[in-house]
Amino acid sequence: MGAKSVVVAGAGGNIGSHAVLNLGRAPEVARITLIDRDRYEHRNLLNQNILPRDVGQWKAVVLARRLLEIRPDLEVRIFHAPLENLPGGVFRADLIVSCLDSRAARQALQERAWRMGSVLVDSGVMGSESLARVNVYTPAADMPCLECAWSEEDYRMAGRRYLCSGTVDAPAPNGASCELGALAGAMLAIESRKMLAGEFDCAAIGRQVTLNARWHGLTVTSFRRNPRCRFDHAVWRVEPLRCDIEGTRIADLLDTAPSIRVPGHRFVRRLICLACREEKRLFHLDASLDGAARGCARCQLPMVAAGFDIVESLDRNLPADVRRRSLAEAGLRVGEVLQAGDRFFEILANPVIGKGI
Repeated sequence: MGAKSVVVAGAGGNIGSHAVLNLGRAPEVARITLIDRDRYEHRNLLNQNILPRDVGQWKAVVLARRLLEIRPDLEVRIFHAPLENLPGGVFRADLIVSCLDSRAARQALQERAWRMGSVLVDSGVMGSESLARVNVYTPAADMPCLECAWSEEDYRMAGRRYLCSGTVDAPAPNGASCELGALAGAMLAIESRKMLAGEFDCAAIGRQVTLNARWHGLTVTSFRRNPRCRFDHAVWRVEPLRCDIEGTRIADLLDTAPSIRVPGHRFVRRLICLACREEKRLFHLDASLDGAARGCARCQLPMVAAGFDIVESLDRNLPADVRRRSLAEAGLRVGEVLQAGDRFFEILANPVIGKGI
């Protein structure tokens, strides 16, 4: 068996519930990370590859169980969180697979995959037209990215929220049937297998393959790097930073670099409940604050951080009690990517503090 690693975002949906099981059967794959924030609902029985017993369970857990039934030797990790909140190191893989139906989530995933130098295979469906498509993006300065083909309308749509599903951050329903999701999942798995096997000459790199299942049409569209693309196409050179997050203090990091930030994330030092004005003092990375930590003890509503309670980076101006906190106490996790000046580091587990930054 191989030793390739694959990350699947939107693992339990219309496409992902089919694609994940195909990817798990690929002999090149040794490790799969499943990212999905949702549980299965009864309505998912009609368009996703699940059974009645799966309703109410976490999507990633259901798929992990099925993968291990197929491949007991497979290493499977699961995350029940928005991909935007995960450590950057999660997206260091041989292949990142997107089964997402939200423009904003796809944009966030592409950025993380590109920064870490990971190939992205992106899929999608349009239920009203019976269309299934797949794209392959390889991170390089001269290669097209997801945003290279975006118009101003695409960016406006990426920021739009849909309320019909009952949640403000849910994507618009696409009306895709189970068989259309299975078709897209198969196309995605085929392109993924090509990339994992090194068959780059016949993979859809820099192209979009679209299959019209209603009229039996196949379209292949090529893309070029857009010089006016909003995304800067930078791939980070990430160095390892081995440390024990429970024993290493913020001060230890600041002994080796005057200022350190977590790209894309900030620290919060106070939360406030907008309903009852209850306050909570803390110092924690926003992305790793869970629901319990954000909840108001008095009225149970979510608490928020005001602008002056947000800290963009760690530096020596922080109070002494904050600098004495361990990385774990500040919400930093193994796999977190840190930036010091123009250098990037990924926290890797090690009981001994490394040479530092």
